[in-house]
Amino acid sequence: TSDNPYLPGAVRAVIGPDGSINVGKAFNDLGNALGRSKTSTFRIVGGAKGDIGGKWHWNAYYQHGQTKYDQQLSNNIIRANLLNAFDAVALPDGTIVCRDPSNGCAPYNPLGRGNFTQAAADFVTGTAHQNKVIKQDVFSADLSGDLFELPGGPLSVAVGAEHRRDALNATADPLSLAGAFYTFNGAN
Repeated sequence: TSDNPYLPGAVRAVIGPDGSINVGKAFNDLGNALGRSKTSTFRIVGGAKGDIGGKWHWNAYYQHGQTKYDQQLSNNIIRANLLNAFDAVALPDGTIVCRDPSNGCAPYNPLGRGNFTQAAADFVTGTAHQNKVIKQDVFSADLSGDLFELPGGPLSVAVGAEHRRDALNATADPLSLAGAFYTFNGAN
């Protein structure tokens, strides 16, 4: 708005007392968002087989696998905080503050490069977290053998069953769940 103390006087004069302007910025001066992830996988498989009476054969196995995936994206812009920090006003003594000082808002000067305090950078950025655990359990068994002899050879049969269970549990930080970050908003 036109009362923003970061606006040069010439710009304020052009937009007038009730005007506003749109400002575009790439935020390269805040630094890049930094991603870090860690993945670990564990898998175990065991099986057994045998014969029953020489003509019947069985086979069984069990498998368990688990993957843990943890990802974070630091220096990620929090959109609502950024807009709040842009909306600055000057106090009578000239001190620049956020119009809405809630949540520890620190004013952010969007004009130029690097014209902000560390407190402002800390207020407008945060770290998004996403943690996932993927599990799989599989059990399989089969039985095969000869039922009886026929003129052309034995009548053989085979039966089997397999049970598979897949599970995924994912959690994310509260800001991501609210869609607050500029990018990488994880979900539960």
